[in-house]
Amino acid sequence: MILAKVIQAAQSFDTTVVREKWKKMDTVETVYGPGHMSGEKIYGIRQARSHPEPSILNKGQVKFG
Repeated sequence: MILAKVIQAAQSFDTTVVREKWKKMDTVETVYGPGHMSGEKIYGIRQARSHPEPSILNKGQVKFG
């Protein structure tokens, strides 16, 4: 869904145009509501973060998945 929203915002299917739009976006609509773009310094690519984030309960410990 996120990629579809970025393509819609870019108004193009050209991968270069979509990539440039992705780099400039601060927020994007996700299935959980507005998501914030982050993670470029850590992961090397911008990702959308939203709440609630998926989590897994494993042996009494909450792990984000």
